Amino acid sequence: MSQIDGRFSICSKYYAPDDPVVVGLCGSLTKEALTDEAVAKIKLFYNRVCFEHLYVEKFPEGFEPSYQAARTNFPNGYLILQL
Repeated sequence: MSQIDGRFSICSKYYAPDDPVVVGLCGSLTKEALTDEAVAKIKLFYNRVCFEHLYVEKFPEGFEPSYQAARTNFPNGYLILQL
């Protein structure tokens, strides 16, 4: 597996452990690099192992960004982790 450490960042606000989150992809972590192993590592990092995931290119509607630039700072896209 290629190293993905430091190449993803949570960029949505959440208030409870089971809330869905948006994770931005950075650097060499692109849609093509999202192997099952990479996605599993991201889910484990954010304690969302049982969550489903969905890749989207733009910051998704219905989520509050944790900072305004989160809507545009991730040209590699986003993973939505939700139950």
